[in-house]
Amino acid sequence: MKHAFLNTTLALLLLGCDAPATKQPPEVASLRFAWIPSGSYAGEVSGARRFAQENDLTLTCYAGGMGLNSITMVATGQNTFGTAAADEIIAAIDKGADLVIIGVINYYSPGCFLSLADKGIAAPKDFEGRVVGLLPFGSTGLLYQALIRNNQVDESKVRTMVVSPDLKPFINGAYDVQPAFVYDETVTLDMQGIDYTVIEPQEHGVSFRGQCYFCKRSTLSESPQLVRSFVNTMIDGWGYALNNPDSTIADLKNFAPEIDTIREVRVLKKGQEYFKGMDDMLLWSAPSSWREMLDEMKRAGLIKQSLDPNSFLDLHFVREYYTGSEN
Repeated sequence: MKHAFLNTTLALLLLGCDAPATKQPPEVASLRFAWIPSGSYAGEVSGARRFAQENDLTLTCYAGGMGLNSITMVATGQNTFGTAAADEIIAAIDKGADLVIIGVINYYSPGCFLSLADKGIAAPKDFEGRVVGLLPFGSTGLLYQALIRNNQVDESKVRTMVVSPDLKPFINGAYDVQPAFVYDETVTLDMQGIDYTVIEPQEHGVSFRGQCYFCKRSTLSESPQLVRSFVNTMIDGWGYALNNPDSTIADLKNFAPEIDTIREVRVLKKGQEYFKGMDDMLLWSAPSSWREMLDEMKRAGLIKQSLDPNSFLDLHFVREYYTGSEN
């Protein structure tokens, strides 16, 4: 019996492929949203639910909200990955945060400013003599600063006030301009039949990238397979979301029962152009396309350093997804 056992063992060693391989357990990670669940997080939720397992990943999504800063929570290790606006991440990096952007959700920033149609506000210069609302969080504050500086708006003639995402005071005329996302708050106004004007920064010389995925640089260097699995899951999730809005919002409803399904389907459909990526490649954005934004941020005093996009932007897993080859 001893000789038979040794012969069997030797045969398995020689053949190698006949011996059963030990499957590695899936990577485990968490993702913190920048804000509360809405159609703008549809790809993340469907990715985690439908595609994480096949990418050897166990991914838990967590909602954001007031007092929950995704950049802080990733930087301090409370979450593995996060979403935030590109300008917010860059501003944090400029201040010393060791973060890296690994995927670009919105090639163009969806941040915008709304006014009621009868106010006659159609351009940044029209902010003069008006009351402009600013959120105490998020990227619209940075967008506003770049917008007024690039359009020679006299700040002394603009009154600003801190506002909330609740549109009721804006609708009731408490102030004249509301910071918003072009495919989010506009849906709320559409559903109420309210006429409004959209001032999009990209139409007035401010070319910012939008929401991005990011992680600590140490996560990228120490756990590249984890980052690869995450990026693949997010691309798969957004690909599914853009082609299947109804079932994707059903996934979101399962994640966040409080959402209005009809509204969030409209949000997702209205935001399609913002999620397609550069050259129709989800999560992709050529590093060279960031230089204008960085120059604008530097001119506006939003960052102090002259940053090279390649110093904080690592999209090689996105490129790998589309080329099918590791780099």
